[in-house]
Amino acid sequence: MYLDGGIDPPRAFVVDQLVGAWDFTDVSASDQVQDYKTALQERARAMKLPQPRYSIAMENGPDHAKTFVVEVRVGPGYVSRGEGSSKKAAGQDAAKAILDQLKLTV
Repeated sequence: MYLDGGIDPPRAFVVDQLVGAWDFTDVSASDQVQDYKTALQERARAMKLPQPRYSIAMENGPDHAKTFVVEVRVGPGYVSRGEGSSKKAAGQDAAKAILDQLKLTV
């Protein structure tokens, strides 16, 4: 296409075939975040706060169906807990809660 007609025909093709097929619905910023721990680390750095510290507060249930409670601290003023079926999921939940707190302060 480019060799026969220059840049405009391939550009129109890409826009029509690829860009036009995407659904650009309005998505809130919290829905766009997939890794809350990374987002929290970046937010803390931007606000000149210490890096988040995670600790396992509790483990509940039998070995085959444990639930974990993880606590996260960012500086002296922000503390939250999250719960999940894995340590990773609980950490993500706790980080999301702290991010919500930080949004309220800005």
